Amino acid sequence: MTRSKQPAPIQHFVGFTSLEGLAQVMDRRKPVYATATSEVISVPGAPMETRALAIVVSQIGGGGVVNMLKFPVGWIQYVNGTPWTRDADARQAEAIQVYRHVVAWLREQGFSKVLDALIAVPRDVVMSEGDIRFLQRDEATGRWTRTDKPEQPGKE
Repeated sequence: MTRSKQPAPIQHFVGFTSLEGLAQVMDRRKPVYATATSEVISVPGAPMETRALAIVVSQIGGGGVVNMLKFPVGWIQYVNGTPWTRDADARQAEAIQVYRHVVAWLREQGFSKVLDALIAVPRDVVMSEGDIRFLQRDEATGRWTRTDKPEQPGKE
């Protein structure tokens, strides 16, 4: 009888302070999970709800460890499920723009298998927030640009 090798159960979630630091410990041969997400940061079920927009990047490492980064992009307030924040669509578009920059950067770093997915985190685990050093937000336009390479006309 042969036994298949089972992966170690997830035991630890390690939050990184920067995407660049996370990339240093990730294995380029394994899938990287990255997505734009939102989470309720106010009292669930209340008439006014605040949702934080973030980019989450993670990878399952050896020994049951999940290495991850959560990068806050912004927030949107809702009243009874309807966006209250005037520029809600623009804020969601910013999150998608940051996500695209992150996926492009990961692929440039040699991570060929970047999946639009999220590793579920237990409710009692608080994800610390980190930074993406190669991105900068123009406060006047709300546009995110990469500082590690010049912008190309017509590309994001």
